[in-house]
Amino acid sequence: MRGAFSWRGETASREAKAGQRLDNRAGNALRYEPGGVRKSVPVPSRRCRGAFMSHRLCVYCAGPLFNAKEREEMEEVADHLAKAGFDTFLPQRDGLEFARCQVELVRRGMDEQEATDMLARAIFALDAYQVLEKCDAIVVNLNGRVPDEGAVSEAAMAWSVGKTVVGFKADSRSLLAGADNPLVSGLFGFEVATSIAGAVEKLSQQVAQSRFAGKQKRQHAEDLRSLLDFGNRIWHVLGESRDVGGLADAIRDWTRGVTRGQPATKSATG
Repeated sequence: MRGAFSWRGETASREAKAGQRLDNRAGNALRYEPGGVRKSVPVPSRRCRGAFMSHRLCVYCAGPLFNAKEREEMEEVADHLAKAGFDTFLPQRDGLEFARCQVELVRRGMDEQEATDMLARAIFALDAYQVLEKCDAIVVNLNGRVPDEGAVSEAAMAWSVGKTVVGFKADSRSLLAGADNPLVSGLFGFEVATSIAGAVEKLSQQVAQSRFAGKQKRQHAEDLRSLLDFGNRIWHVLGESRDVGGLADAIRDWTRGVTRGQPATKSATG
């Protein structure tokens, strides 16, 4: 289980080594001094902050975060986006800390299993809110033999409502001859960047092209209609005869139509 949360359950001494932990409520950094004394100091924030947020677009940073190297890479994603002028939501920094929250819920009278179940609901709710309502776009780290399942779920949420979805993969491992599962690749238009910098550049280009939300929604509606028409055509061919030749023709014609910028296909019922 993953999402807008962190599994970290570090003690104060570990946090001291880390240097600081961001306090989501105050927007400050909690610095641990010798002896465990905490001092709260203001820090510049590039996180999405609702009414306090600037006019910059907010980007959800999705990807694996279960070890130090993965978290380091996700921090790099957020840093690149900040330098490009975006606000960010980074789960390991801005989300729920599972271990700490679980302890507090148990202290308040819940048994461990009940606390775990309630946290799962809270994590999903925060994730859905950030992806679907708060953030304007999402950048997804697809590294790994298969992409992180939570990141894929977040990308699918964003894609379903027409948010800008950009992915990057700087990893030679893949499931299908150099490509990920088509149901994953399709969320990114079958085009992913090969680096974090490339993903940020691609995002900036897409944002510039779809500066107005209405235009972006119209484009998404058109793309979705084309996709569903294509699926309808395939289903129609399969329902008629399951003829491989007819299926190949349908796929070829749709692909050529998309390449030429023409309507991809006609609905099988129209």
